[in-house]
Amino acid sequence: MNGPNEKLSDDESNRVDFWLRTGCLHGGESEAFELFKRLKADWYFTDDAEARLFVSEFGYEVHGTLGVILWNLAEKHINKNQALASISELRKSSIWLSEKIISHAINAVKEISDSGK
Repeated sequence: MNGPNEKLSDDESNRVDFWLRTGCLHGGESEAFELFKRLKADWYFTDDAEARLFVSEFGYEVHGTLGVILWNLAEKHINKNQALASISELRKSSIWLSEKIISHAINAVKEISDSGK
């Protein structure tokens, strides 16, 4: 891929159309999935639960925004306060997360932070 204007190949476009027709993925997720495979990326990122399940069925590692926050905390790219602030900001965003998931994420932040001491 040479940049943001890179086009899907005909084969990739056909697969995107297939994913759309079968209802497996929506438009953005379908295109992202094809580019992900072309780039042989390590992680596929989406906050769409159905897309995460679908892509993981192919054996790929899939993460959402919370996973990215927790990974950055574990790798010490951000600190505990930054992680908690990021989770707080997610609550205000258009991404829907249940209170149970938020609670698990906050507990994970505490566990990761405590294990690094």
